[in-house]
Amino acid sequence: MRRSNNQPSITARFVRRKPDKLEGGERRAPVPSTSSPGVAGGPGLTRKRVVGSPGVSGVPGGSIQRRSGRGSLLESSDIKKSAYKVQKDRKRGEKPSFTNATNWQMTKVPEVTPEVLPTLSDEQKHVVDLVCKQRANVFFTGEAGTGKSLIIKTILRRFKNSGISCHVTAPTGLAAVNIGGVTIYRWSGLGLMNGTCDQMVQKISRSQDAKNRWLNTKVLIIDEVSMFPADAFGKLDIVGRRVRNKDRPFGGIQLVLTGDFFQLPPVGMNGTWLFSSDSFKKAIAHKVQLNKVFRQQGDTVLTDMLRKLRFSNPEDHDELDRFFRKLSRELDDSDGIVPTVLEPRNDAVNAKNQMELEKLPGPLFTLKSHDTADGNSLEDIDPNGRFLKNLDDNLRVVSELKLKLGAQVMVMKNIYKDHVELVNGNMGIVKWLMSASKYFTIAQSKPVKSQMFEAIEWVEGIVKNGKPLGYFVRSKDIRALKECPDVDSPHVKDWETAKRFLLEIYETMEVQYRFSPTPKFDCTSTDALLPVVKFVDNTYGTRYVYMAPETFQVPNTNSNGDHTGGWERKQVPLILAWAMSIHKCQGQTLGKVKVDLSKAFCMGQAYVALSRVSSKDNLQVVGFNPRREKPSQQVIEFYRQFSRPFEREERQNKLDKMVEELDDPDLDDLF
Repeated sequence: MRRSNNQPSITARFVRRKPDKLEGGERRAPVPSTSSPGVAGGPGLTRKRVVGSPGVSGVPGGSIQRRSGRGSLLESSDIKKSAYKVQKDRKRGEKPSFTNATNWQMTKVPEVTPEVLPTLSDEQKHVVDLVCKQRANVFFTGEAGTGKSLIIKTILRRFKNSGISCHVTAPTGLAAVNIGGVTIYRWSGLGLMNGTCDQMVQKISRSQDAKNRWLNTKVLIIDEVSMFPADAFGKLDIVGRRVRNKDRPFGGIQLVLTGDFFQLPPVGMNGTWLFSSDSFKKAIAHKVQLNKVFRQQGDTVLTDMLRKLRFSNPEDHDELDRFFRKLSRELDDSDGIVPTVLEPRNDAVNAKNQMELEKLPGPLFTLKSHDTADGNSLEDIDPNGRFLKNLDDNLRVVSELKLKLGAQVMVMKNIYKDHVELVNGNMGIVKWLMSASKYFTIAQSKPVKSQMFEAIEWVEGIVKNGKPLGYFVRSKDIRALKECPDVDSPHVKDWETAKRFLLEIYETMEVQYRFSPTPKFDCTSTDALLPVVKFVDNTYGTRYVYMAPETFQVPNTNSNGDHTGGWERKQVPLILAWAMSIHKCQGQTLGKVKVDLSKAFCMGQAYVALSRVSSKDNLQVVGFNPRREKPSQQVIEFYRQFSRPFEREERQNKLDKMVEELDDPDLDDLF
């Protein structure tokens, strides 16, 4: 390898040892190279470069360890945009020099922008005031998309700023993770709540952590209470009174309950609804219904139909049937995004996603997560993978995400950082695999971040032009391009640069595929090839986003409500999005959706599925039968205490019309 005279002497030797282990004081860093892209070492080998004088690391006499083998790939261009950045030469407007070690400075890690909560509506403010100012026990409900999760986040922020111990929980792991909490069973320390109340009180007394949570918690939030069995709620009420030694609901803990009983009920429910239990009636002082829908606020017709579907009155069946039958048409997929099929069962979801993935040309690659339990790697404490199922069941992302170029994916976490805003439910297409350094090299090559990526996609389209449907781009085909065949394109001035970038992207992938036909990338490795996803929406237009790993938690909480340890997974925040389970999509807003209601098997599934989109233009409905949608009569009677908003609107419209038809003499007689 050719080196500059300014670089220190380097000796290299290969040692066989566990790749993830580093000696004290050592750290991983990119290895400078001017050769073509290749694989550093082989499986299980670590190339150890001993630097005798200040070198790339900037540490006199330091040594640089580089993990090699699976998921490790070095590119010569990556060194220029790695964790180091030359700032001195940039300020002078000159091309950076990488031979002088004094020019190397560590890049500042971009700060994560906290999530900015939208402004509350008047009825949302009313709920927050009841909870935070009047400190009342409150149950608030509402249709899908009325902002129940926003109220929870606002309440949590208010109490945290005030130093009040507030815990947020939910009956299921998925619902709990979605709001940044834990399951009510985990918070209580009672697991599945087997046994008598006396036995459960004794169980808490034997656990100091559980006892402290019960004694120190001031506010307890339970989300998605429609899935919480009434008998379990009653047991918690009795246990709370005894543990806290106060004859008040939950021993005096302030309760904030929320959910929609028209949505998913408890699994295998065969008993009393929560709202009809004595414990609920005695505990809750205020019941509030949210009426303003934000998710479909641009489509009032769909909002009205979903409201009528909730109650499913026989007099509305014909109207519902006509409306949803019109939505059986195919949706436009000219943007490359096909509608996500919502399925009631997980096995059907997995089969659909696997089938669509196999249809795509090209090799398969796997992004492997990094999982820990209380800070310890699961690979060390769980070599047989017994605990992985617990994480897979309670998190929205999987331990091994299998992808191909062209795969349809969905973002599973709100991301606000580095000028990127993605929300849970954004859908896109995997365009390329590349390292972070390659992505930022391309992004910084044009003033507008997406311009060069659009040019690269344009060149890729030229390569694919005239090729069969199952064709996969090869680097030799890119090299064969000599002159630009589309001189009228707005990207023609970037022809040579875009072609070079595209060639580097595919050469890098081909090297990795030759090394392993089905490579697995440790998504937390600094040189892992991670997906660049293309998103298209009305708000931001076309975006090409590098999907870095995010942290997903199933946390433990201390008595103050702070997260301490627990399960943690670092994974790229994506899932395959050709199909999704109705259970997992609860609480999300999706782009385009296809729902086959002939497969629904329990109450609430149809309503949950149909209410995921913001407009009927993005909804395809198959197998709709309004006479099959029969909400529980108990639920209907419970919600009769809240006047239905569309009935109030109809009455007001009729009154306004009557007033308009009256002439002045008639008004004089009335008033």
